[in-house]
Amino acid sequence: MKGWKETVRRKFRKRDAEDIISAIEADKYWKASPDGRYIFVLALTRARTKLGGEYWARCTAMGRVKVNPEIRKFVKRYMVMLVDREEGRALKVLTWSAFRKVMKANVGPDALPPFLRRFGGRNL
Repeated sequence: MKGWKETVRRKFRKRDAEDIISAIEADKYWKASPDGRYIFVLALTRARTKLGGEYWARCTAMGRVKVNPEIRKFVKRYMVMLVDREEGRALKVLTWSAFRKVMKANVGPDALPPFLRRFGGRNL
């Protein structure tokens, strides 16, 4: 991935870009549930690869995950996916800014819609 850091810096604000870069380099994930079944990971590719009737996307922490058909079109690089670790499947997708607000508000994974662009207001 030549030049991916410059792409991140161009797309996001300075603080967000540095957070995303360090998360990718550290292969980071964030717990979304107390038992650790659900985690948030960063998408590294779009969900275009089809294998065995399932669409797949590369991500941090887990390598590759299956992607639910209803969120497949929303998965893009540097988006945050909510993954069920037992199934190895991405269930929901969020933008980075929505993810930060969800983490700050401590919202459970069940309360999130399949795609969340902005958190707050009438979205949730």
